[in-house]
Amino acid sequence: MKLLITGGCGFLGSNLASFALSQGIDLIVFDNLSRKGATDNLHWLSSLGNFEFVHGDIRNKNDVTRLITKYMP
Repeated sequence: MKLLITGGCGFLGSNLASFALSQGIDLIVFDNLSRKGATDNLHWLSSLGNFEFVHGDIRNKNDVTRLITKYMP
């Protein structure tokens, strides 16, 4: 099972992602990196473990379609 966290590089999302990584959960982080500190949070998460990062905006239909198409079983 994989966990998808939208906004995973924001304050709340990155802390949730950190917890998921500490529990050994397979993780997909979806974020548009538009917020201040998002890139720093992405680098921090990268130091904690392996996860898949998808750059995209949850408000963009094409980005969401691309995400779902790639990861749906």
